[in-house]
Amino acid sequence: MHTGQTMITLGALMFLGITVLNMNRSFSDSDVALLHNQYRMEALSLMNTYKEEAFTRFFDEACTSLISAKRVNDFTAAASLGMGVGDGGIPNDFDDYHNYSLTDTGPSGMVYKIFFKVDYVDLSGNQIVTSASRTYHKRMRIYVTDNTAAGDDPMFYHWKNGLKVRDTLSVSLVNSYWFYN
Repeated sequence: MHTGQTMITLGALMFLGITVLNMNRSFSDSDVALLHNQYRMEALSLMNTYKEEAFTRFFDEACTSLISAKRVNDFTAAASLGMGVGDGGIPNDFDDYHNYSLTDTGPSGMVYKIFFKVDYVDLSGNQIVTSASRTYHKRMRIYVTDNTAAGDDPMFYHWKNGLKVRDTLSVSLVNSYWFYN
């Protein structure tokens, strides 16, 4: 083999090595993206599950009696939203979810941190705004993030200034009280 053929062979092998490494990195990046999307879909499913669970609960502790309609003043005061003394740590009405948090594991084995906020809301123009007083409408906000430790790389993140910044998925929904007989 001549020197020219050796150089061409070495060049071809180097080109092949670079191509293989680039393909490997490309596949690795695709796998990571697919995994992150799977975790996000799982988190959205968990949010939907807890939303559906919350809507099976009574609007308020005062609504457990179905005999008569309730007035706004019968509802829990805005400052007292959250678990009641006798609830035993398990939400039994919609506003019990206020400041409620838990961890849950998805089918993939990923552990998620879930946090809830509930407040009274009213309509102001075309905006839903927080109300300091009782209304016939309560808003629930559900937040989901991964449960990785503070120093570890988060699973939900976006890049900002070259750093991974933890993302939190959230949804906001409104539950309104009605009574009919």
